[in-house]
Amino acid sequence: MGFVKVVKNKAYFKRFQVKLKRRREGKTDYYARKRLTVQDKN
Repeated sequence: MGFVKVVKNKAYFKRFQVKLKRRREGKTDYYARKRLTVQDKN
């Protein structure tokens, strides 16, 4: 079973760590965004 290697390289993190990409780009303030989405719609 040596050929099933646990992949933790760039392709792995490209797939999985997408969530705070906009935070890294400085586009989205997630603290303010969370309070916006919690507000009532009407």
